[in-house]
Amino acid sequence: MTDLPPPPASSSGKGILIALVLVGALGAVFAVRIDKAKKVRAEQSIPQAAPIPTVAVAPPERREIVDRVSITGTMRSTSEVDVTARMGGRLESVKVKVGDRVRTGQVLAVVEHREVEWQVRQTAAQVQVAEAAVEQARVNAETAQRQLDRMKSLAVEGALPAAELERVEMGLKAAQAGVRTAEAQAELARAAAGLTQVALDNSRITSPIDGIVVARNVQLGSMAVPGAPLFKVQEVAEMKLEGSVTAAEYHLLSVGQQARIVVDELPDQVFEGKVSVRAPSLDAQTRRAAVEILVANPHGRLLPNMFARGSIEIGRREGVLSVAQDAVITDAQGAVVYVVRDGKAEAVRAQVEPTEGPYVAVRSGLTDRDMVVVTGQTGLSPGAPVKIADRAE
Repeated sequence: MTDLPPPPASSSGKGILIALVLVGALGAVFAVRIDKAKKVRAEQSIPQAAPIPTVAVAPPERREIVDRVSITGTMRSTSEVDVTARMGGRLESVKVKVGDRVRTGQVLAVVEHREVEWQVRQTAAQVQVAEAAVEQARVNAETAQRQLDRMKSLAVEGALPAAELERVEMGLKAAQAGVRTAEAQAELARAAAGLTQVALDNSRITSPIDGIVVARNVQLGSMAVPGAPLFKVQEVAEMKLEGSVTAAEYHLLSVGQQARIVVDELPDQVFEGKVSVRAPSLDAQTRRAAVEILVANPHGRLLPNMFARGSIEIGRREGVLSVAQDAVITDAQGAVVYVVRDGKAEAVRAQVEPTEGPYVAVRSGLTDRDMVVVTGQTGLSPGAPVKIADRAE
């Protein structure tokens, strides 16, 4: 009997087999991923040692220290005036603008003054009339004097009655009184002429100082009101720094001491000045004494109201223990300097004072043998281990 071939597998059986194979593969993949995630979590749970910070150190050095008194304040002009009109009226001309440099007595504006000009002419003529009257009175007095001299000669010879001589003497006195009256009237005329001339001069508004026009509050045709500011003129060829010092610093200063001035707006320039004012009393509220420093400003670089800092040298000291300013950290309690001792950072409360340059003087707290942290101290904590950087790096 002939063997028959096996019946062919159905399509549904093949699908089930393929699905089982895929499920097994996916399960293996998920198992591998889960195992890796467990290993990562296990590694993360192990505490990691914090890196040891690297710092640069240097011992304090003995240096020459320049002691200075520092003054902060505002630059002011040495002279500043509001120019006002002394005579009211309409401005018939305005001769300057903001930024113009003016000299003492220079005309800035002119008030209408035609009426005043005629008054000046009138009073000048009255002076001439009065002076002519004085000359006539003096002539009359001289004539009376000569007549009296002749009459006296006749009276001596007995040829002139006494009454006639007395009449001539009275005439001389009247002539002399006429001279005094004429002179007084001439003085009155000259005074009237002077007043009208002053009024004419007042029509010309002039600058009382040398300086620069920094404000102009009028235009051509404006009405000038006596006492109202029309212009502001400032002297800026020489400026002054207005500041203050403590009572202790006050006694270290004297008028004439040299000073160095810097302003934030001109950081690369240093201006030379001298102490010019040292107030003899302290302010009742601040307990500080006012100080002024004169500063030459020939090129006009310094402007009024600039914030400025002045520095006045008061002495020099040799061999003062000092550290770099960058080594000092300042907190609410004062200055902190980190030193390295036995491989660990140690915070030292040092007494320091600012000086000129990149160093500060050390009053107490450090010695020549201390290794001061000069870089890398940010973030250090007392007792933390540190690594000292190789200086050759």
